[in-house]
Amino acid sequence: MADLRRLLHKHGLLPSADPDAFKRPGCDPWELRARGLDKPLKPVEFAVALGHIAKRRGFKSAAKRKAANASGDDKKMLVALEATQERLSRYRTVGEMFARDPDLANRRRNRDGVYDRTASRDDLEYEVKALFAAQRRLGQSCASQELEERYFGIAFRQLPMQDSEKLVGTCAFEPAEKRAAKLAPSFERFRLLTRLVNLRITTPEGERSLTPDELARATSDLGKTARLSVKRVRELIGLPVGQRFTTIKPDEEGRDIVVRTGEAMSGTAALRKALGETLWADMQARPEQLDRIAHVLSFFETNEKIKQQLNELGLDQPILGALLAALDVGAFAKFKGAAHISTKAVRKLLPYLAQGKRYDEACTLAGYDHAASTLSRREQITSKKLFNALVAEVGGSIANPVARKALTEGLKQLWAMRNRYGLPGAIHIELARDVGNSIEKRRELENAINKNTAQRERERDEVRELLNIEDVSGDTLLRYRLWKEQGGRCLYTDKPIPPESIIATDNSVQIDHILPRSRLFDNSFNNLTLAYVAANQHKKNRTPYEWFAQDKAQNDWDEFVARVETNKNLRGFKKRNFLLKNAEEREAAFRSRNLNDTRYAARLLAEAVKLFYPYGNRQERDGRRRVFTRPGAVTAELRKVWGVESLKKVDGQRVSDDRHHALDAIIVAAVSEAQVGRLITSFQQWEQQGLARPFRRIDPPWDDFRADVEAAYENVFVARPERRRARGEGHAATIRQVKERNNQITVFERKAILALKDADLERIKDPERNAAVINAIRAWIAAGRPADALPRSPRGDVITKVRLLSKNKPAVRVRGGTADRGEMVRVDVFSKPNRRGKLEWYLVPIYPHQVMNRKGWPQPPMRAVVAYKDEEEWTKIDSQCQFRFSLYPRSYVKALKSNGEVFEGYFKGLDRSTGAIALFSDRNPKTVYRGIGAKTLLTIEKYSVDRFGVRAEIRGEVRTWHGEAFTSPSPPD
Repeated sequence: MADLRRLLHKHGLLPSADPDAFKRPGCDPWELRARGLDKPLKPVEFAVALGHIAKRRGFKSAAKRKAANASGDDKKMLVALEATQERLSRYRTVGEMFARDPDLANRRRNRDGVYDRTASRDDLEYEVKALFAAQRRLGQSCASQELEERYFGIAFRQLPMQDSEKLVGTCAFEPAEKRAAKLAPSFERFRLLTRLVNLRITTPEGERSLTPDELARATSDLGKTARLSVKRVRELIGLPVGQRFTTIKPDEEGRDIVVRTGEAMSGTAALRKALGETLWADMQARPEQLDRIAHVLSFFETNEKIKQQLNELGLDQPILGALLAALDVGAFAKFKGAAHISTKAVRKLLPYLAQGKRYDEACTLAGYDHAASTLSRREQITSKKLFNALVAEVGGSIANPVARKALTEGLKQLWAMRNRYGLPGAIHIELARDVGNSIEKRRELENAINKNTAQRERERDEVRELLNIEDVSGDTLLRYRLWKEQGGRCLYTDKPIPPESIIATDNSVQIDHILPRSRLFDNSFNNLTLAYVAANQHKKNRTPYEWFAQDKAQNDWDEFVARVETNKNLRGFKKRNFLLKNAEEREAAFRSRNLNDTRYAARLLAEAVKLFYPYGNRQERDGRRRVFTRPGAVTAELRKVWGVESLKKVDGQRVSDDRHHALDAIIVAAVSEAQVGRLITSFQQWEQQGLARPFRRIDPPWDDFRADVEAAYENVFVARPERRRARGEGHAATIRQVKERNNQITVFERKAILALKDADLERIKDPERNAAVINAIRAWIAAGRPADALPRSPRGDVITKVRLLSKNKPAVRVRGGTADRGEMVRVDVFSKPNRRGKLEWYLVPIYPHQVMNRKGWPQPPMRAVVAYKDEEEWTKIDSQCQFRFSLYPRSYVKALKSNGEVFEGYFKGLDRSTGAIALFSDRNPKTVYRGIGAKTLLTIEKYSVDRFGVRAEIRGEVRTWHGEAFTSPSPPD
């Protein structure tokens, strides 16, 4: 809108380009849009009408996912558009319809998930052309052709959806080829055959694999249906009633044989249906073209781009026509995502898989190294530049932030060891994986690059249009996505959430973790919901089921289940979160999911570390092996066998201590390949017999091994990096009102009446003016807070929230109000001798909003905390104060009190109310030393800690501000 204001100001329609330039008292933009079709408008009136259209620029989908496959609000909006356009046929433009139609007089905007006021982008573009033409016909010179063209370039500008084709990675087997589309027919056949080859059939004589003839029958006519059930495969291969697939339960034979959720032949079926049987049969001789079609459909987003790419494939005209017709009705909406290898590689492997060869055998026959990765052919990492590039590449392929951090930190630690001690003779890496999984098992790499940025941008446009705002923050977008997913209602209470609440600053609605984050540590979108504050507060640290079971009636739970189950926007995993009854099971499942991500990261780490070594030392054919992986469960058994596991316990109970990782590393380094092999073989034999795993006697690496480990364990120091980045929110999301009352700055906060207590009524703003409101709420509370009879104002409006006097003081000024501060970025430490010549310490907290605001904070804060005083009364840093250093989260600190007591640990934070610091133990972050009063300490020392735990005192630092050295105007001598 800023660009539009500047344009209209430049052309003389607006007196200025200020943010409020469109605000004209007495101007009804709807009326102006209707009147402008027949009567001349003043320049400023014309500007108001044009600005109004630009703010509500209509719905337009450029994506390949059309109405037939639209879901949730997209489908509702498209249906609403049809109704709107039917009504529009009685009027000339959208503006005239809304201005003149009596049925639209009371409401002209969408609300509560109802989109019956939606206009299409095309209709609004037509209206703008009609307005310009009418004003030119009526002699208005301001409605020039030049202005019209430039207006269209700004008001209806839409960034093209980002194609993911350029982000698709290359194939490990065919480096010149991109990875296949997941729904490419060849890849779907490959995936199916891989699954069938690995299946076993239980017969009276024992187990057997599928024969080549059975494989051919199971894959002979794919794509008739998208779903290929286990039952259907039984029929195709003629499996007798008394036989079954070993790993598939009889009652699960109705599901797809390849995927638990989804369809094995989704892409193949879509293409077959689009082409028809005759063209489909003709294309069977050209699998390369079918795969290329799937590539275009999967990695290009807009219909225009897809049509352009399909035209370049050299397809026969009937085939091209059939594809374009199917595209226009949304038949290819599901095409997205990349596989792990290319279709060229797939087509080479298919003949061998069809013969019943395992994946690794098929790779060998096709001339591929099945254990190879995209890293296998890289040059040796010998420089910092090459190492940094490697870290960036492998880190970018991991979506899970915890697993990504583990991977990159592991690489950095090994690089540091290589630089300090030289390249080791061998590197052992523990894999968090199940015992017995072949280390040659196919590694399907995650593709975390293809993010859905186009979808997020489309939703940002929806927010801008729905709420008439320009800047859509990440928090606003998240709240909107949840609001949209929930159909504009709180699922806990079934009450509608007005769209305005998405950006409201009254904390009336909150983002809640469906399954408590403190118990499952799940902060994903699938574990979030937008809920009214009262419901969130009543739910507390419980799952929905626990809350309903403990506080509500059975019918309340039944109604909640019905709301969740009938919400078509919610995905299956999220529905399971809402309805989970056994939280312990989900806690275990969540830990397992993170474990799976860590498994992949560990395997990728092993592949990357091989590059530290030259060719011939990377486990190539006839090459030497330097990097070994150790199954986690094996090393866990050895810790028990060798008596090391007991070091993790006190009085038989396992204690929290990060030195445990050092014990694990010792075992991983000490165990040999032969020992691993013997244990795995033994475990597998016992598991096949349904027995517990044996504790085979394996001699320790050397005599007195356990005693030596115990002695070393006592001296282990856990190194942690200092966190210097000023990340995080600049201020809290809730913005409170600030007013001056009785010459004092007063803060007010909005609170939902459902969360009010009797005492809160005394804090309602302007009690004399709002006496009737207070009495109505008090009576409603006394009546038992009936949900179907909310209190009303003297005008008859339902009261849902009130503004209360807050005890908070202004912290961070935001848009005329105040918000709580973000987490401290750092604490600057100064010293100054007192009258007796003894040093006293002064601590200056630094916050994100100060670091981010260069204009408002050209210099760093200069006031040190004084216990129990307001910030205005804190000690001002003067020329007698000497800067010592800055304390960041995890800075290592040693503090000496006057009584000789020493506190040592990593910096956790500063209490701005007391001026005391908190440190935590290197061994356990949960062991915190609080209340360390800083001012009267004898000394405060800061230490650097390197990757090997070596500590060195920092004698002095230079104070920095906005990345540059800051020197006090009058530094001490």
